[in-house]
Amino acid sequence: RQNAGLLTEETTLRLFSLSDDEPDVRRSLADVTMDTAPYIHSFGVTENYVILPRMPVKFSAQEVAMKPMAAAFQSMDLTEEGPGNAFHVIPLDGSPRFVRTLPLDMPLWYVHTVNAFENSTGIVIDLTDRKS
Repeated sequence: RQNAGLLTEETTLRLFSLSDDEPDVRRSLADVTMDTAPYIHSFGVTENYVILPRMPVKFSAQEVAMKPMAAAFQSMDLTEEGPGNAFHVIPLDGSPRFVRTLPLDMPLWYVHTVNAFENSTGIVIDLTDRKS
């Protein structure tokens, strides 16, 4: 499952925590399995959550073997709302993760995560984006 799309398209992202007290020790927080290898350039972390913005792009390791790197980034043809155009939210307390999908007519095209925090309305993530 952790093959970065080399043998199958399914990919598992593993999230770790590090501590100043034990800098050589990493603790596994969560595994996030996706149908295709995502392109996640940056992500958000709040006191209680990791937020993975998922653009409708997949990374194809097979394409890199014989073609230029740009060929590895492929647009996903979405026909319905789903996890390919969404925010994947992973609670740091081990609770089940959840996905907040975006409408098909609002594909998420972002460049960088600027900030992430929690307030009285919920989780907020600030992204630099590009309208499609």
